[in-house]
Amino acid sequence: MMVEESREELVRQIGELRRKLVDLEADRVKERSASMLESIVRAVPDVIYRLDGQGRFLYVNDAVRRYGYQPEELLGHSCSSFDAVEVALREKPGLVLLDLSMNVTLGREVLDEVQARGVDAKVIASTVDWFGAEDIMGVDGVVHKPIPPDELIRQVHKVLTH
Repeated sequence: MMVEESREELVRQIGELRRKLVDLEADRVKERSASMLESIVRAVPDVIYRLDGQGRFLYVNDAVRRYGYQPEELLGHSCSSFDAVEVALREKPGLVLLDLSMNVTLGREVLDEVQARGVDAKVIASTVDWFGAEDIMGVDGVVHKPIPPDELIRQVHKVLTH
């Protein structure tokens, strides 16, 4: 009986050692894979990024430097705000219609960044907020949602002729 119990204990220990070896090998494979992936992400010329659920950058590789950004300056910011800024820088519009209501922080970030990067454009902000909207700093005009077409035309004319 004692031999049988010792044998069962030995089989159990061997099984446990096998599981530990498999786990160790899996960890080594994961580490090698992570290291290879990190090398690839650093070396490719394409911009690679990871976003959180709200569309903010969690990670950006060094390739973004080619577009005038430092990876660390993008972290925590919305990717949409940088797309809008890049379009304004590239196209050099005379007028920007900026939706502040979609996400007030995003709209404000876009406005601040466009102005800081020297885009010389008139800005009309669209918003659902009827209280204090005319006091938004840095905009030339405000339209309230829903936007009646004649009001938009009036604001555009007013902003572009003053």
